Amino acid sequence: MRVKETYIEVDESGRRLIYGDSGWYEGFTSSLKELFRACQREFGKCVSKVYLEVPMGDGTYDTRPCGWVFEKRADEKTDQRVFETWIEYAPDLGDGLRG
Repeated sequence: MRVKETYIEVDESGRRLIYGDSGWYEGFTSSLKELFRACQREFGKCVSKVYLEVPMGDGTYDTRPCGWVFEKRADEKTDQRVFETWIEYAPDLGDGLRG
């Protein structure tokens, strides 16, 4: 399974700033459950899912989950910033194809 991490800082006013992106890489596991738990340990609590709209060919779209948003607060008591990590995953599709 391929994985992509996007790092976002949320400041006191709620503005989001993307400050990093891992690019797509081969994950350590093909299990979504294992990936989710590892991300929780590293990036904090899960606050949302990431969705992808997939065209169905008849003019409609199907919304499918493709990741999670994790949130961690800054360590300092006076620092009100929040750090989000958006994890996207693309499972193997078989026959050498990737999602």
